[in-house]
Amino acid sequence: MGKHKRDEAEQPDDDSWEIENERPEDVHEHPEEYWTPDAILKLLKAKGQARIQYKLATRAINAIAEHFPGFFEQDSEFPLALDLGCGVGFTSDILIEAGLTTVGIDVLVDMLAMSGTRDAVTRNAKRARYHRVLASATMLPFRGATFVLAASISAMQWLKTPGEVHGLSTELSRTCIKHACVSIQQYARSSDEMTSLGSAMKRAGFDGGILI
Repeated sequence: MGKHKRDEAEQPDDDSWEIENERPEDVHEHPEEYWTPDAILKLLKAKGQARIQYKLATRAINAIAEHFPGFFEQDSEFPLALDLGCGVGFTSDILIEAGLTTVGIDVLVDMLAMSGTRDAVTRNAKRARYHRVLASATMLPFRGATFVLAASISAMQWLKTPGEVHGLSTELSRTCIKHACVSIQQYARSSDEMTSLGSAMKRAGFDGGILI
């Protein structure tokens, strides 16, 4: 993740963060250019990457519980969570463990198909606890007021334009119930980029909790 540094020679209002290495979303225009079947296969075999994803997702769940006490004790028979950019399902695993039936969306056909090789995905799908959908976060194919929680770990940095951020904001505002929670972890390039999504969601009418 970028470290917050300021070069004294730069303008005082320069808010950009130093990024030590080129990131996939900076090199490639679209995620499918980076996430080839070979790359997805490596991800499925990378235990270290799985641990990182589990850690980040667990941290997101704990932050929601801390900032919004009682959220996970809501009286809802079938609480639904949305995993944005679900990949091979690591974050969805944690959401399901937290008691939420989860819908995972991704724009990559190969990612969704190859995630089915994971035992956790197969098991939770058979229990009707996990559903995978090919869809974009900027155009969600769900009716309004469906989800109690929306989460995304290390995926939303692929949304690069103000139009895409606006699309995500309006779609989350539409598909989340009143007082829902949204938790998004992304590798922002600046503090402005980190806060822009939350501001856009508020402008779109979202009245729930936002953690970014």
